[in-house]
Amino acid sequence: AFTANYDGNNDVYVLPVAGGVPQRLTQHGYTDRVIDWTPDGKRVLFASTRESTKERFNQFYTIAETGGAAQKLPLAYAEFGSYSPDGKSMALVTRSQSFRNWKRYRGGMKADIHIFHFDTQLSENISAKSEAGDEFPMWYNNYIYLLSDRGTEKRMNLWRYNVSTKTFEQVTHYTDYDVHTPAMGPADIVYEAGG
Repeated sequence: AFTANYDGNNDVYVLPVAGGVPQRLTQHGYTDRVIDWTPDGKRVLFASTRESTKERFNQFYTIAETGGAAQKLPLAYAEFGSYSPDGKSMALVTRSQSFRNWKRYRGGMKADIHIFHFDTQLSENISAKSEAGDEFPMWYNNYIYLLSDRGTEKRMNLWRYNVSTKTFEQVTHYTDYDVHTPAMGPADIVYEAGG
């Protein structure tokens, strides 16, 4: 699944791994940005401004891999996120600094990661005790991997949050460059590191 602009608008597309012709899944006039797949691999999770007045914020939707109507998730705001392995919860950020041109921001609009539980409709801010921004949550087994500049380097590095012990651990230790746009695969995380 990927976002592309083939017809004048960013929409959700899917393409078989073996190759072929991309299939367009969304047809809305506002931007649709692919986030992830649902845990069962049958629906694509995407962020869209389609129901936010004047394109001010994104919300999450899912759509079947074969197309059809998009279904809105019960979240008022959502930028990036990842389902828990059982699909009952989601780690997400409601605002993001990833498209901004500043770094090391410590103000009130910093990105925080929340764990939202679909059954109770309650959320927990796991970033509340840090003044640094946390971005791009990726849930894998009992860990939520993320980007944060909370380390002594003051650079965006990969960290992981243990869901059981509620503790953070730094994974990468770049001192000159930030880590950008991480993506979780079946057993690895790919990312870009640079200016």
